[in-house]
Amino acid sequence: MQWQDLFSSNILDRGYDYYMSDNILEMHRKSSHLKARVKGEHDYHIEIDLDHIENMTCDCQYYQSGNYCKHLAAVLFAYDDKPIEKEDNEINMDHIIESFDKHQLQQILKDLSAKDDNLKNYLISLSQNISLDNEHQRIKNIFEQYRIIDDLPDVFTQLNNWVQLGYNRECFELVVDIYERLIKLVKQHEFFTECQNILEDILKHCDSSLYDDIYHWLVDQYDFDKQYAMIETLLFEKDYFDTAKLKELLFITYQQNKDCQDHFSQYRLQQLKGWLKKF
Repeated sequence: MQWQDLFSSNILDRGYDYYMSDNILEMHRKSSHLKARVKGEHDYHIEIDLDHIENMTCDCQYYQSGNYCKHLAAVLFAYDDKPIEKEDNEINMDHIIESFDKHQLQQILKDLSAKDDNLKNYLISLSQNISLDNEHQRIKNIFEQYRIIDDLPDVFTQLNNWVQLGYNRECFELVVDIYERLIKLVKQHEFFTECQNILEDILKHCDSSLYDDIYHWLVDQYDFDKQYAMIETLLFEKDYFDTAKLKELLFITYQQNKDCQDHFSQYRLQQLKGWLKKF
């Protein structure tokens, strides 16, 4: 498809006139992205993806109303007339890193980790293997000493780093430990979202054995009488698991509770209906 096909003939004519009237103030290209500034009632800013020409934007009102505008056409006419070579400003980081010796790199890491706790924790996690016994004891101490708000964020940061390093089963076991301790205290907390995010990362990268273990653990936690948002989100609102099995679970639960008349049960039954429709 020629780019002209995206424009009406009237806009093409006006765009060409705009180009010939020297209204393009600047135009430059980096890789496949073309940027320009065009004179008008205001200066308008243009961005065009040369690999996918339909992906182009302008901040003029006509474009905002859903139409390709004369400013875009003017820039494309200019580019067709005088194509710009891509700017080769990308820095070769591999070359730069390889240019440092061991001592320079060590000093750089020391300086950066002193300023960035996330980097510091990541480097610590790289330097050690997970001791599950130690980590479970650490989690136990946090809960027993009522240090949840203060200390659990550091645990989640560590777990996120370990997931990136491939310690999926270990992190699953630790998330389960945290979740089962939390759920005894409160039904809803922002830390459940942290647990959910880690489990989702694990599910995207784990092997089939761990995948099945996570599924069965979530199903075991599911309870019609207890609205545990994290469990139900992962089971019924995300697309991680076999829908036939989940549909059967929901249907059996619905049949077992369909005659309940209290307000909470009626609310839960409506939730089940919604999930069943999804499947």
